[in-house]
Amino acid sequence: MQGHAPQAVLPRLAEHGADVDWVSQWHFDLPFLPPPPASAHPHYGVLTATTQAFLTAHGVLRTPSDVDRFRRHDLAMWTVFCYPDCPLESQQLIADFIALAAEWDHLLSQPEGRGRATELISPLKDITENRAPSGNSRFLRAWADVWRRWCEGMPAPWCARTAEHWSAIFAALIDEDLTETAQAPLTIGEKCRLRDETGLQSVLFDLIERGGGFTLPSRIRDLAPIQSMLFHANRQIWVTNEVQSLPKELADGESNLVLLLEAAGKTRSAALAEVHRMVRSHTDTFLAAEAATPRALDELAVPVEERVDVYRFIAGMRTIMAGTATWCGNSGRYQQYVLDR
Repeated sequence: MQGHAPQAVLPRLAEHGADVDWVSQWHFDLPFLPPPPASAHPHYGVLTATTQAFLTAHGVLRTPSDVDRFRRHDLAMWTVFCYPDCPLESQQLIADFIALAAEWDHLLSQPEGRGRATELISPLKDITENRAPSGNSRFLRAWADVWRRWCEGMPAPWCARTAEHWSAIFAALIDEDLTETAQAPLTIGEKCRLRDETGLQSVLFDLIERGGGFTLPSRIRDLAPIQSMLFHANRQIWVTNEVQSLPKELADGESNLVLLLEAAGKTRSAALAEVHRMVRSHTDTFLAAEAATPRALDELAVPVEERVDVYRFIAGMRTIMAGTATWCGNSGRYQQYVLDR
């Protein structure tokens, strides 16, 4: 099955003279059903409008070029691909958060933002850790609004766990920016550890619970198959994105796993093939852990009726895995760089 591949992109790539090797890098054989078209989702248009209004009201979108970029990225599409069954209120939170994160990511990738993560991100980390912000940031008001809604109605242990995830993400964003600014070489292991955090996957998985109105008890979340799925879904998502974002990161002068593999001696085609093998390995290991979950629940004597949320959580991870790959293949966030080649 290759339904997740960016079918809408491929004809336009051919028109722009893209060679077969470049086009073929986008295809990943992920054994998950692709999402239906975003335009078919009843909340898609609403989310586009409400998130643009949210970012504008909080001073994040300031210029026509900011609005053009927001529209091109189309993170309402990502939201309905990855969280299609959430209530509208949850989808609005999710769309606001991911569009805000795309804006700080964009700024930090540009010459005028490089080296400013401590200034821009530390105040957001302060809010998450219940401290007064240590400085100002153009993202501060928007993040305060998102964080308030993020924890609204959720139990204290869940809020504490997701706050820890966010603290780790913000710390990694600052470290990544310092590394990029210093042009310090990264090992592949260092790159993986940074991307495990800066890819945002830990909080994307938290949102499965937030959007679904449930939480997994710690005794279930800590089971070996669940922890394995969390790790390998995380890696599958960001490793896939490393290929789909390669043209963008080449243009922006950013680090990328494919480029690190090249620096280690591989050709471009061999590096891409290695990334595809990594995606396959992480996907296969995820599926093996999923298959092992019922037995682990048996051993924990979890009643059958209490397993529904566990399987909802697993299904949510699969939806994000497929939805993110589909969005990356169809969003103007990455298309523009391929078409400009």
